[in-house]
Amino acid sequence: MLRTRINRALGWILRGPIAIVVALYFLFDDLVLGTLRPFFRWLASLRIIARIEQALRGLSPTVSLLVFAVPFAILEPPKLVAIYLMAVGHVRTGTILLISAHLASIIFVERLFHVTRDKLLTIGWFAAAHGWVVAVRDRALIVARRTAVWRAAVRLSGIVHQAARAAVKNAKRSIEWVRQVVKEYWSL
Repeated sequence: MLRTRINRALGWILRGPIAIVVALYFLFDDLVLGTLRPFFRWLASLRIIARIEQALRGLSPTVSLLVFAVPFAILEPPKLVAIYLMAVGHVRTGTILLISAHLASIIFVERLFHVTRDKLLTIGWFAAAHGWVVAVRDRALIVARRTAVWRAAVRLSGIVHQAARAAVKNAKRSIEWVRQVVKEYWSL
């Protein structure tokens, strides 16, 4: 009885900070993925990448698991090290490491999972683990979306997306201006 009350109290106390961390993590992930989508589309349009992805789709489930697991095993531990570094006071180093590891993970591991997903989900234990992870993620999102932090972060994310679009638009105009200046210079 007392243990149950303590567990409930701890859950209530920790729910706020955990919700904040989860909200920030998912919104960072959404912001990064949203920003990188055009890059991924461009990358996928390259003939060599299409050939590599086609070859990956032809692998057996076991080999697909190996191809997915190696980069995962390399790129995930630095995230834990980054969290440790932040916890012991090396916030800047930990943050840089976390962002770098997360970006590398998105670029490599997420893409590999996307390409090999169908084969990986034919492995029973992998499909079960994937289902569990998705269920935990979905539950965490439900809790996080109820917080004021989530709503504020969504607003901030929208502002950042608008600023990024404006920056890209301005960069395109600047590049076009430079191209015109160079063209006029060389045509003299």
